[in-house]
Amino acid sequence: MILTHILSTLMVMTALAMFVKSNKTEPKTEAEDNKVFLITGVAVFVQWNYTDKENMGGLLSYIRWGGDPDEVNAISGLTRREVNLIQKSWAPVNADKAANGAELLRR
Repeated sequence: MILTHILSTLMVMTALAMFVKSNKTEPKTEAEDNKVFLITGVAVFVQWNYTDKENMGGLLSYIRWGGDPDEVNAISGLTRREVNLIQKSWAPVNADKAANGAELLRR
């Protein structure tokens, strides 16, 4: 999913560069215009189909969570967000406080 987002962004940037280049030069052909519109159309189609995720905040969210945070794990049945909340709810274990591991055994 992240690769499709990067690919579509690169395609849009390429199309814009081609459009600017074709507008600066005097002899502009119809084939150049068709290339620009084709690349832009493919990029929009890729972004619309593969990166339109309502629950995901975008690229930074994807990187922060290491993937889609709302994707359910097949083994545990939990999402990455739920796992993170469970891990935050755990109290820190001070096993070295008494040096006998009593807190570990109490849990």
